[in-house]
Amino acid sequence: MNILVSGTVKQLNEFEKNFMNDSSENRVKSQATYRLNQGILTEEDFINKPDIVFDLNFDDDTNRFKHYSTKNGVVFFLSATKVRLSDLLKKHTGSSCILYGLNCLPGFINNKLLEVTIPDAKFENKLNLLASELGFKYQKVKDQAGMVTPRIICMIINEAYFMLEEGTATRDDIDKAMKLGTNYPYGPFEWANRIGVKNVCDILKAVFDETGNVKYRINKLLEQSHGL
Repeated sequence: MNILVSGTVKQLNEFEKNFMNDSSENRVKSQATYRLNQGILTEEDFINKPDIVFDLNFDDDTNRFKHYSTKNGVVFFLSATKVRLSDLLKKHTGSSCILYGLNCLPGFINNKLLEVTIPDAKFENKLNLLASELGFKYQKVKDQAGMVTPRIICMIINEAYFMLEEGTATRDDIDKAMKLGTNYPYGPFEWANRIGVKNVCDILKAVFDETGNVKYRINKLLEQSHGL
């Protein structure tokens, strides 16, 4: 099995640690060969005809799907916290690849249970086989902006910024209260640093644009910290 992985240095390190490590539960089996690639994939990267492609920051530039859609039979696992993959399939009706969405945000690639979206029902049965071959467990979630966990966490981060803006508590106090009160592994501001403020803002914007729900409107302090 030939596997091609594309992403930032941080993402590739996390993927390698948690999928290629023999001690990892989410481990690509030893018979697989893989190549790690920093940046956007080009036609040259497909010369060796990969069976599976992981694009860990695809939703930062979805225009590359025009290229991916021509790869007949190739399986693509694409980061999809900011986009609905079903919309891309509607736009590229002649797509011949096999497509799944993943939560590839920093800190989530190593989860024991991976969130996966299936934009076309005809791909669902194959996913069970792929998960077994690649050695990961997954939870199917709706193909929507934010998926599930990222949407919830980003909404909490946004609310924490509103509390900070109102002077309700300090950053440290809010983080401490959330960890002690809800047993979360990180507080909202710690999550923001871990995920990346840009990613948080991008997800909130994508969810707000999709739903129109004001609870996803980005707080001004959060915008300022990202430099929007």
